[in-house]
Amino acid sequence: MVDSPDGAVVATMQLTFLPGLARRGAQRMQLEAVRVDEALRGNGLGSAMIRWAVAEAGRRGAVLVQLTSDNTRLDAHRFYERLGFAQSHAGFKLTLP
Repeated sequence: MVDSPDGAVVATMQLTFLPGLARRGAQRMQLEAVRVDEALRGNGLGSAMIRWAVAEAGRRGAVLVQLTSDNTRLDAHRFYERLGFAQSHAGFKLTLP
């Protein structure tokens, strides 16, 4: 969570570290809820947050950082690709009653 001098939340992200069975039990980091206030987009805050998260994943021994992004968020897809992420999987969800 990033807040402004007046205490308003202007950006968030959630990091979850997951042990895995794949990749010989390697740990991975799931990156979620990446949000930057629309008025602050384009100033490097989101990029700095992602770079910090990737570095933190490495410090904690993760070998992979993964995230999902809604199919309709094409600007977000380009943002992640500029930071070195590559599309690798199709995702599926099941909404429970």
